[in-house]
Amino acid sequence: MGVNLPAHLVIIKSTQFYDCGVVREYEQAQVLQMIGRAGRPQFDTSATAVILTKEENKKSYEDLLSGQKLIESSLHKNLTEHLNAEIALGTIRDVSVALEWIRSTFLYIRIMKNPKHYGMPEGLSKEQVEKRLQNICISVLRSLAGVHLIAMDEYCFDLQPTETGCLMARYCVAFKSMKSFVELSGQLSIEEMLQAITNCYELRDVQLRTNEKKTLNELNQHKSKPTIRFPLSGKIKTSEMKINCLLQATLGCLPIPEFSLIQDVARVFRAATRVSKCLVEFLLTQNSADSLRTFHSAVVLDKCLKARLWEQSVYVARQLEKIGPALGTLLVNVGMTSFVKVADTNPRELEMIVNRHPPFGSTVCEAARLLPKYEVFFEQDTEYLERTAKLTVFVRLLNCAELRVKNTAGINHSCMLIVGDADNNIVYRQRLRDYSLTQTGSWSKQLDIVRARTSDVLTMHLISEQWVGFDVTATCTPFYAGTHTINIAERVSHNQATQAVVTGPVPRDAGYQELYLATDCNWNGNETKGEGTAPCKHRCGNKQACRHLCCKVGVLPKECNASKTPCKVITKHINEIHLKKQYIPETPKLKRLKVESTPIDVDLEKFRYAPVTKSQYAAVEKTPSGNTSSCYGVGKHKQDWEQLDQYYANRIQKQKYKEDHTDEYIDTTSDSEYALQYFANLDEKDNFYDVKSVMNNTDINQSKYYRLQTFSFL
Repeated sequence: MGVNLPAHLVIIKSTQFYDCGVVREYEQAQVLQMIGRAGRPQFDTSATAVILTKEENKKSYEDLLSGQKLIESSLHKNLTEHLNAEIALGTIRDVSVALEWIRSTFLYIRIMKNPKHYGMPEGLSKEQVEKRLQNICISVLRSLAGVHLIAMDEYCFDLQPTETGCLMARYCVAFKSMKSFVELSGQLSIEEMLQAITNCYELRDVQLRTNEKKTLNELNQHKSKPTIRFPLSGKIKTSEMKINCLLQATLGCLPIPEFSLIQDVARVFRAATRVSKCLVEFLLTQNSADSLRTFHSAVVLDKCLKARLWEQSVYVARQLEKIGPALGTLLVNVGMTSFVKVADTNPRELEMIVNRHPPFGSTVCEAARLLPKYEVFFEQDTEYLERTAKLTVFVRLLNCAELRVKNTAGINHSCMLIVGDADNNIVYRQRLRDYSLTQTGSWSKQLDIVRARTSDVLTMHLISEQWVGFDVTATCTPFYAGTHTINIAERVSHNQATQAVVTGPVPRDAGYQELYLATDCNWNGNETKGEGTAPCKHRCGNKQACRHLCCKVGVLPKECNASKTPCKVITKHINEIHLKKQYIPETPKLKRLKVESTPIDVDLEKFRYAPVTKSQYAAVEKTPSGNTSSCYGVGKHKQDWEQLDQYYANRIQKQKYKEDHTDEYIDTTSDSEYALQYFANLDEKDNFYDVKSVMNNTDINQSKYYRLQTFSFL
């Protein structure tokens, strides 16, 4: 099949093949393709083809070769899709027009001449055939109306297209696929959404070959090689499992060695991209209350199929122009796993990594720099209500000035904004295009948020519909007035103390909570409220609206004749402390000290270390007290503490000597040589260190009198 090898003689030894445990006949197009190899144009004027088949199939192949086999219509197999397309175009408005449209088709001509081929008995009159066609048409219309693809009245006199039906006709999606979309739940993850797309009717032509199972099983599960993101259970046995494995392997940038599988990947992505786009548009038209996760998964998966990358893939550089699989792998190996890192890299360094010549690096860095950069955030009004909150959603394009000149993502690039709450409800969704954002720079929308039952947290996703790598997500917790809802999943036994924990911040404008422990309320044992609890004794008019926790939940019964022992009093006090702890803000884990950055001039010469030579250490002079010491230290025979005492005594004595001999003032301008000689005499007598160098480095001509400063080397 598919080999361009002409031959004089072609023999088809059998017209049947083994497919998934069943023996099937070759299609007529396949047989014609095989016998078409007979004949060598440069050598032969005629050729021979031999078909070996069973006796019951001989007549059909003779008619095929002679051109006498009649062609039958296949419109009846896809009549649902064609009728929906005609209704979406406005051609058919009622059932009578639908019958007139069927009479003008090739199906009507063949069904009159060969009704047995279309499931009708022979010998029917024209009126009976048209009556059956009318019943088929009404049945198809009712099936379309059952899944809200068209709108019709009871007698099929008025047919109107719906938005869902127009999507089915626009994207050429089969009726079975649209019916499966309607049945999707609102809690589907990306893995489950991918499984729903692989089961679509558009991918039914992909077959699983026996020689491909080994490669597919290695992509699915392997001990040492990279595998797909969501492994399938067991071995690859069906066509749906093959399609799922090929989609995940391509999105995960896994190498596919089989050439036949590479061809199947192109065909699978062509159909899967069209189906996923239709699915996103279909979910966008629905107003179901519990579909946040499903819609988010559909948008992310549609983007992944277009970019052929997972939403958190490190191979984002492959989306840039001139970056293919090989160069993208090189960039990942050096750590360039995001557009920001690619844009911040030196172009020359980038060229060295991928072994390309200038200006390749500059082109790639500029393309990464000119991608859109978004910022999303919330702002709440100061008016707090008990069940609703007024929020303003902001979307800002940070580099709109640069994108007005050139946008790498394209002028038609768009993002899907999804705002949802903790109850899986879609609060708001909107498609935003870069063309409008580049003109204004930002976009905002004021929303009235209804308080969720589970939590007050809101989530906002800004998802690119074509590119992977610059999606933005933000969360916020709006403030509400009044008390917070307290859900108690399990009732505490009467041996434990009741504690109430209120989650979520409370604004100052809404007032502070007044919480009371259930053990503070008295109960006389005559009334009961619920299982294991009883109403409290507070005199509140509406106990469901008051702020007492015990009025809403009830109190636990106390043991009979239970006296307030010191142990119970201490336990109650500890419980109150734990309750108050819930409202104390958490202490920061690290203290940040404020450091002043004012520079200070420090003379580092004071901290310079100069080692003492052996000759200097050995020089010892006689002190007036009779002890032997050195100006550089003390004798080696002394102990450590004795050396410290001797050093301190020598220092005091030297300080006194300097005060007695350095009170003279010398005229440096007239007799500088005398000053140098005086310092030299001091150096020889008292072993002062390098006095001449100090005097030579000092400008002694600045003042008439210069006070002598000497420093001993210690």
